Amino acid sequence: MAVSPTAALVFVRRLALSVITGNGDMHLKNWSLIYLGNGDKPALAPLYDLLSTVPYIPADAMALSLGRERSFKALAAPRWKAFANRARLPELAILKAVVETVKLVNEYWWHLPERDVVAAKVLERMDEHVKAMRPILNSCADK
Repeated sequence: MAVSPTAALVFVRRLALSVITGNGDMHLKNWSLIYLGNGDKPALAPLYDLLSTVPYIPADAMALSLGRERSFKALAAPRWKAFANRARLPELAILKAVVETVKLVNEYWWHLPERDVVAAKVLERMDEHVKAMRPILNSCADK
């Protein structure tokens, strides 16, 4: 049974969040389904195990490939298009979801109260990654 278009876009947004925040540990065990209704309606389980690996492993890459690429900095629009085509998802909807995720991260990232308790060097490395990833992921807006 296929998941709904809404669930597919939630998946893409979570994936984009992992990319922009530098979560190289987002592997298959971090993606779970729950079954709603009579157990016949799959949906993504709530997010868990979110982290950024780039402060500790600066050259880290994705645990899973996206469009046959694992390097964060290679995940520009062509990789998301390849992913959309392989997953048989509408390319424009996928690209839009990526851009919307970048916008939301940029809107909230810099003002999160948790920033006050993160070690300065860790936060600096995370911020550098977010800044570096914004133009790469925003290439999805160029379609």
